Amino acid sequence: MKTSKVVLSTLFVGLIGYASAQEFAPLDGYSTEAGYKTHFRHNKAGDNWFFSLAGGVNLFYGDRSMEAGLLNQYSFIPQVSVGKWFNPYIAFRIHVLGGPVASPLDLDGKYLQRGYFGGGHANILLDVTNLWAPYNEKRLFRLIPWLGMGYVQRFRTNLPDGTRVENGILYAGDQNTPLIPDYTVSITQNDDGTYSFPRSESPTLNAGILTAFRLTQRLDLNIEVQGALMNETFNRMAGRQLSDALIQGTVGLTWEFGKPTFEVLEPKDYAQLNDLNNRINILREENTDLLKENEKLSKRPVFCPECPPTTTTTVVVHGTHQIIHFRLNSSIVEKNQLPVLFTIAEFVNKTNSSITVTGFADRKTGSSGYNNLISEKRAKAVANVLTNKYHVAEGLVTVEWKGSEEQPYAENEWNRAVLIKVK
Repeated sequence: MKTSKVVLSTLFVGLIGYASAQEFAPLDGYSTEAGYKTHFRHNKAGDNWFFSLAGGVNLFYGDRSMEAGLLNQYSFIPQVSVGKWFNPYIAFRIHVLGGPVASPLDLDGKYLQRGYFGGGHANILLDVTNLWAPYNEKRLFRLIPWLGMGYVQRFRTNLPDGTRVENGILYAGDQNTPLIPDYTVSITQNDDGTYSFPRSESPTLNAGILTAFRLTQRLDLNIEVQGALMNETFNRMAGRQLSDALIQGTVGLTWEFGKPTFEVLEPKDYAQLNDLNNRINILREENTDLLKENEKLSKRPVFCPECPPTTTTTVVVHGTHQIIHFRLNSSIVEKNQLPVLFTIAEFVNKTNSSITVTGFADRKTGSSGYNNLISEKRAKAVANVLTNKYHVAEGLVTVEWKGSEEQPYAENEWNRAVLIKVK
């Protein structure tokens, strides 16, 4: 008998771990809590990609930029990017841009280094709107700061008109004073005897803020401000600046391809899980005590009087309720519930007793109409197992359902169940 109690306790520990319940309609494209509090299902590798095409103003900031006037140094550039959202608030992006660039040589901004540059950088994007507020794929506006690292190159550039080089020093026109007396300037002599500024390159530290305005489910209008810090000699001048920089302001469009939304995972009721864990711990302690008792009994003498035969008694009693638990959003009878139904069916078939099968739903989940429907499905699912699998006569089974109007248990989650009463 002690051994049977150990087995029953262990079985109950397994069964109680599966007790869960009711109605959950998957949330696809939105969440009810802030993004950082929500768990999202991982999409396929080909989902949640985006492609952006934009253009705008580029501004170089370096030696003498402020003195010469920033308006002398702007240019128009295109940019292209492609990336993927891993969840509603974190994405990775590859960003490529390039075009004209100008930087001053003199304080008046009369002589400029003109030419072209090109570069790219990898970014991590953080959608703070979907992070701190509930995720909503239809939201009109989103704010997305980002950080990244990359590389940029400035191509070989001719000297500006009106300048000359003597002994490696740059002069303006007929002046005898160097154009840039306080700086070291990189100048290269070409094969034809002319001079130019050489190619320069630098790693970059990039940052920016992207704003997204939703036009359709797959199309956004973007306004972006970004900057890149480079080494101090990107403009071929070594002087007083700690670093050179490029600043861009752009407007563009972003197209999303693959599945554009994320689905919220089924929420967990941690209060219920804690309660079940406490019960399991109590049963484990009882199980340990029973094992100790069995160990003591195993040490009795080998030769002992025959024990009287035990009689098997059925656990089903007239007027009592047996409970079948269901998962959230389910009317499927789990395999771990079948031993209870088998025992009830065996008793009914032997005694010809009638039973009432009543379905319920918890009150805090779903509408009243939907809860009534799910409780009906649950009751009929249990009745189907009893009659078709365990051959209980249909005339002995009465099926009822109460929805969430009646709650047999004070614990909300326990009401996601079917009660079976033996009359």
